[in-house]
Amino acid sequence: MSKQRQRGISIITAIFLITVMAGLAVAGTAMLRTAQNSETADIQALRAKEAALAGLDWAKYEVATLAPATATTTNLTNMPATLASYTVTVTWTPNANGTYTDGGPAFRTYSLTAVACNRPTGAAVGCPNDAAATDGYIEAQTTAVWPQ
Repeated sequence: MSKQRQRGISIITAIFLITVMAGLAVAGTAMLRTAQNSETADIQALRAKEAALAGLDWAKYEVATLAPATATTTNLTNMPATLASYTVTVTWTPNANGTYTDGGPAFRTYSLTAVACNRPTGAAVGCPNDAAATDGYIEAQTTAVWPQ
């Protein structure tokens, strides 16, 4: 084989290897971006869950101190810094069974629901926002039955 022909094969091999390495770099970058987006979504979902739990704790306090007789819905928008992008809609409803005594002082139970989302429908309506359920919309809901 002549030197001229060997040089031509070396150039083809070099171009092939550069193309393969560039393809691997592009694939690696795409996989890294996907992993990063997935991690960001996980963090946002955890923050939404924490916001919903904070709303549930707030509802427990309100029920314990106010003992409301009717169903109430409130939107919490003044969340701490890491949860500031979430609105929490809290609803509590007195259970229809009335009060219980169970051998001690009478008490009433309430159904509590807290829904946190990052795109509320507005100050008057809050969460959930079914119209915003697209890419980037995060929502978490938690419920409890609580005595007063």
